[in-house]
Amino acid sequence: MSGPPCSESSPPSPSPSYSLAARLRQFLGVEAISGLLLLGAAVVALTWANSSWAEQYFALWAWVPIEGLSTHAAPVALRLWINDGLMTLFFLVVGLEIRRELHSGALASVKLATLPLM
Repeated sequence: MSGPPCSESSPPSPSPSYSLAARLRQFLGVEAISGLLLLGAAVVALTWANSSWAEQYFALWAWVPIEGLSTHAAPVALRLWINDGLMTLFFLVVGLEIRRELHSGALASVKLATLPLM
């Protein structure tokens, strides 16, 4: 007798949020993606800065996202948020990556690390 498959044997369908999270993890797991995103952002910024909308581009850098953050400090423009905040995170990630390479990557042995260290 053949009938419809039993519902207990079929795996449960993933929820939409799980599949989105899994897809995002898979997307971010590819190391080349971050480089491509950075390259794309650079192309967009260069195109925008050299277009007829350049005035809006430079006005964006002077925009103060959080007015009145402190009564003792001057308002901080977006340029400073990026230079001081996001660049700090960037160099933290670079430092962690170098540490990982020193412990278990291409810089773990002196023979492999000779050329990069020079």
